[in-house]
Amino acid sequence: MFVKKLLICLAGGVVAVGCGTQSYVKNSGITRKAASSPESYSRNIQTLNSIPLFQGLETRKDNEFDIASVLIGIFNKIENESKNADNSLNRGTHAKGRCFEGDFTVFSNEELKNQFRYSDTLINRLKQGFFAQDGDHKAEIRFANAMGAKNPDTVADVRGFSFSVETFGDLKDHSGGFRQDFMMNSSPMFAVNNIQEFLELMKTARLAGGDWDYFPNPFYLKSVIKAKRLLDQYQCADTKSYATEEYWANLPYSHGLRPDGHPVDIVKFKTTPCDGQGIQHESSVGKSADYLQADIVRRAQSGQVCFLFQVQFFDLNKAKSSLKGQRSRWTASDWIENGGELWEETAMPFYTIAKIELKPESSREISCEDRYINTRLHSNRANQPLGSIARVRTMVEENSRARRMMEIR
Repeated sequence: MFVKKLLICLAGGVVAVGCGTQSYVKNSGITRKAASSPESYSRNIQTLNSIPLFQGLETRKDNEFDIASVLIGIFNKIENESKNADNSLNRGTHAKGRCFEGDFTVFSNEELKNQFRYSDTLINRLKQGFFAQDGDHKAEIRFANAMGAKNPDTVADVRGFSFSVETFGDLKDHSGGFRQDFMMNSSPMFAVNNIQEFLELMKTARLAGGDWDYFPNPFYLKSVIKAKRLLDQYQCADTKSYATEEYWANLPYSHGLRPDGHPVDIVKFKTTPCDGQGIQHESSVGKSADYLQADIVRRAQSGQVCFLFQVQFFDLNKAKSSLKGQRSRWTASDWIENGGELWEETAMPFYTIAKIELKPESSREISCEDRYINTRLHSNRANQPLGSIARVRTMVEENSRARRMMEIR
């Protein structure tokens, strides 16, 4: 059980909506690429590796690509060990979920001013990059449990909410398509701060499960203990509905670009139910093994799924004041490269910029089988995830996608 718990919130997982590759196909307004060949995988990995770092904010360690290679091997093992009866692979995490067409609506300046009483200064700060595209965007959405096994919904777990949004005009993503991907979890912070801690956590989990190929560095024991504490806090068996949870993107993003090519702001994202009631809990004792899946389908059909999408602005001085010791002396680059660290909401509040809805007249359930998310491949320079976890996680996810689509072995 401890091994399974360690694996729950490691990366936010291989979840949702449309990674894809070569020939373009259209589905519900989202431009996706159909899985095709090993060349597709190689091209995507090359694209991910070629995205330039934001100088002064991101710093790649010399062993980052080595870490990515080891993690890919670990997740290959995990996926091989949890194959389906027909020998097909599951996702490495977030294996069980449901997908839907939906709408992502970016509020206009007037709506932000009239509904939320935001100042012109705040509105201009919010309306950067993709978020300057007012109005409705087609979206593909996936709700899922976090484990890499298709367990009953009554099993305690972190829940996932991921979606791919259509962009307009010349706002292309790094793959050349028109998508902006988001990956979110029902935990306000990541299990670890950076990719080295991520690797040591995975090695610890493998060793605890009897895999003697991996020996963790004892220097990172504190990060393992932190992960266990977070799992105990946020893994729950009393989720009322996917639609009544709050979700966090966990990692920092660029938000707009200055003339010199640096971000206007660094942000994190959150979604919260539109009804304002926040997280709701309800005992799952006696409920069916698929009660969350059935509930979200019913709510989608009746128009009971709506989330506000919110932005949290990073403030270095406020971040420093929230922590003691070495972290109180961190630079902005330290906070980005250790992106899993919590940004205290009391010091850095969230502001609404958009909403996500499943409407009866425009939404329908769709298959999840060929839909994947990759938040770095499917982002643009003004709205892309930053830091070591974001860089390496998306490489691991692309490998998992390509294996499941039989592009590579």
